[in-house]
Amino acid sequence: MVAFRGWLWDRRVVAVLIFAGPLPMTKTFVP
Repeated sequence: MVAFRGWLWDRRVVAVLIFAGPLPMTKTFVP
């Protein structure tokens, strides 16, 4: 469960980085 969740989060982070690259990371990397 934890590994799967981490994988999903990782994929989401990668997608955000690629999709919202120019955008401020401070707002993207919100816990």
